[in-house]
Amino acid sequence: MIVSLSEENFFEPVYRWHQDRGLIFGCDHGGRGRDVTEFGDYFRTQRWNQGPGSDQPRLSKDIIKAKVASSIAHLYKRPRVWLEGFHSSGWGTSSADVTEAISANFVAGYNLLSFHGLYYSTIGGWWEWAPPDNHFRMPYWKQIDPLMKYVERLSYLLSQGYHNCDVAIIYPTEPVVAEMDGEKSVDLAFKTGEYLYDKGIDFDFIDYESIARSEVKNGELNVSDERYKVLIIPSMKAIRYSSLKKIEEFRNGGGVVVNIGAIPEATEKDGMNDQETAILVKKIFSSGPAMIQCNDAIEVPSAIEGRYDAGFKIVTRVTERPYVMHRVIGKKEVYALYNFAEGSRCFFRSKGNVQLWNPWNGTVASLSDYSIQTVDGTEVTLPLTSKEIQIIVIDPENSGSAGKITVKKVLKEYDLDNKWEFELKPSLDNRWGDFKLPASNELLGAEVREMNFSEDHGYTGEKLSFDTSWKRITCGFGVQFLKLGPLERLPSQEEIQNLYPDQAGKPVSVAGKTYQAEDYSFSWQLGVPGDYGHQGYHGLKGEMYDNFIRLGATEDVRMSLKRVPEESGNYYAMISSVIAPRNGSYELLTGEIKPALLYVNRIQCDVNSKNISLKKGANSLLIIYDKACETYLLFRDPEIQRPSSIQVSMRWYKDYGVLPFAFAAEK
Repeated sequence: MIVSLSEENFFEPVYRWHQDRGLIFGCDHGGRGRDVTEFGDYFRTQRWNQGPGSDQPRLSKDIIKAKVASSIAHLYKRPRVWLEGFHSSGWGTSSADVTEAISANFVAGYNLLSFHGLYYSTIGGWWEWAPPDNHFRMPYWKQIDPLMKYVERLSYLLSQGYHNCDVAIIYPTEPVVAEMDGEKSVDLAFKTGEYLYDKGIDFDFIDYESIARSEVKNGELNVSDERYKVLIIPSMKAIRYSSLKKIEEFRNGGGVVVNIGAIPEATEKDGMNDQETAILVKKIFSSGPAMIQCNDAIEVPSAIEGRYDAGFKIVTRVTERPYVMHRVIGKKEVYALYNFAEGSRCFFRSKGNVQLWNPWNGTVASLSDYSIQTVDGTEVTLPLTSKEIQIIVIDPENSGSAGKITVKKVLKEYDLDNKWEFELKPSLDNRWGDFKLPASNELLGAEVREMNFSEDHGYTGEKLSFDTSWKRITCGFGVQFLKLGPLERLPSQEEIQNLYPDQAGKPVSVAGKTYQAEDYSFSWQLGVPGDYGHQGYHGLKGEMYDNFIRLGATEDVRMSLKRVPEESGNYYAMISSVIAPRNGSYELLTGEIKPALLYVNRIQCDVNSKNISLKKGANSLLIIYDKACETYLLFRDPEIQRPSSIQVSMRWYKDYGVLPFAFAAEK
């Protein structure tokens, strides 16, 4: 009832509103088809989209999400299946990465692409929402037209005619709603789909309403142009009574029924106490040539082999997942294949002129030299590589010959000799401050961001030779502390007096255990290198934390970094010196997490003090924390006025009242 009301009062009116205006509506929901009872019944509610679909983050190719969305489209005659791609794959995503993900997902069932995220600004590189931005900020944008034409051709072709496959898996909403081992049923349904697809067996999920309106003809379950020869029931202890009646008719009509695990125990008709249902279940699930019983999903592909006339089969061995789609467009049989090694052989239960359609340029080539007619169909040797979509079209009416395909790979060599020059030209348009702040009407060129560094106080001016002992540093970041830890326990007072190493790598003993001092770097503007912190999920939000003391293990939670406890200990010692311009009292500023112990010039101080006395010059500093944390501790000259904040910077940046740290000042 709740699902019916939500359909009537929300999902269907939204569909009608867009339909009346010639618009395509699609929406990416939380479960994306894997949560079968999202909105009560995912299949029933999402049929009210012009473009059922989902996202595929990080260049993923989740076959279950693709099949749920495309199955809804097939069974409810929605020609478009919407793909949102590909959030969170990162700024390093190449055009080759994008092309590969599009190709696989389009063969899996999608045919309408929208790239995730077009940012108004990236705020000096510090704003993003599950990057990248697959538009003008990517280096290949000026050369993307051929890829977009490729997508257009695939989108058009793969939305024409109707889809055709041999196998349907019941979408197991009922056992989840009835709380009758629903999780097991869903797991089996999805695993079965994955095992089938790994063998090159395409399939649809089917809902109970589509089963009920289907017709059994010639041993096939006919509904919305689909003609299923095999129906799989994934351990459904609860099932619709109408589904049972149609399964009985399908079995009696020559169809192949596969049951995995448990057989049905209850329907909506009369729960678990209906004798008529019990008799019907016994009839359907009794052994016989049309009933296959499997214990687990992995058994299904081999169990159905040879039990039906497959429309498509892979003849040669495959080691990676093959992507397979068959559509019927007019009288043409159109097969889209992807991730097949060059030379793979496939059987098509179709006869006619065999062609290869090229979605990159729209050309058509004959595959007469690569195909053999058999009694039942056609066997084709695939001419392209695994990273190329192979659109195989079998046309029973067209006996004309297209130009024969050329598979010979031609490589040309060019001698550049040793007389050539190159120039790094500025190319980044920074008028909106996308790459660096502040914004400026200039093109930014190449910049040095990292370098190898060695500190040598005895340098005399002669040419130095680089070796592997030099540190790799990022410009703008410097060593501010030495860090010890995590330590297993709080150091004793005696041990504390020895916690003052003057260089990284120096051993320090605490409770009989030796620890190595580590450099601890940060930038007064951009914080700790490699730690952008938590600014809200899915990437940066144009903000910068003030907590430059960041201790513990780094945990990535949906592209947001957080500090969490480490197994090897909970205590950390931070060693440095703070440089004061004169003798006097200075503000002590700390974050919400205060240290367990604080020593200035080897004298313990109250961590809650507002002010600390410092001498002119270097003052030794030891800070001990008793937990993983994100915080800050610094000293400030109260006589100097605080500056206004600067975008994407810690508030200490260009605050000349903040006293600098110098970790090696004490000897």
